[in-house]
Amino acid sequence: MPTNPKFDTYNLRRRSGIYSITNFYYLMKQDIQFPIAVNKNYTVNLYDNVFITGSWDYIREINAKPKNKIQIVKFLKEENRRCAIIQDRNDLDIIAMCYAFDKYFGVDYEVVLFDTHCKAARQYSIIPRTQKDYDLLISSVKSYIYCIDNNISLMSPSQICGICEYKNKCFIK
Repeated sequence: MPTNPKFDTYNLRRRSGIYSITNFYYLMKQDIQFPIAVNKNYTVNLYDNVFITGSWDYIREINAKPKNKIQIVKFLKEENRRCAIIQDRNDLDIIAMCYAFDKYFGVDYEVVLFDTHCKAARQYSIIPRTQKDYDLLISSVKSYIYCIDNNISLMSPSQICGICEYKNKCFIK
């Protein structure tokens, strides 16, 4: 454990984690909810023999008038904390979650992002995905597969080249 409080990132992250959990608790206790799945993995066939895998953070059913709603909840963690407006339309992870949910269950749902790292915990609702979004996901995956098969990559040398796991195969030396 570091002794200098100026550089004590351990304590900072610990306090940030405790703060996130308490914010999450107060945010979640507002709604009457029924958990369906927590951190549930999925694997779904995208096209031909190409499968995508991922996990849903939390799927719940909440009491809402006039009928209950199914929500797919994604928590904004430190590594995926971008602006919720940016994540709204272009996040392939959210599109893949929705695609898998449609394939598995085929019921109406809404996607909710929870950001518990800020002073006031926030909840963002996202527009449900359409076939146009699913076509974007499929074309992106096809492009990735084409680039991998043909050894096409974007090379951007930086300071982490020395610890990169591909340093022995990379053309930048």
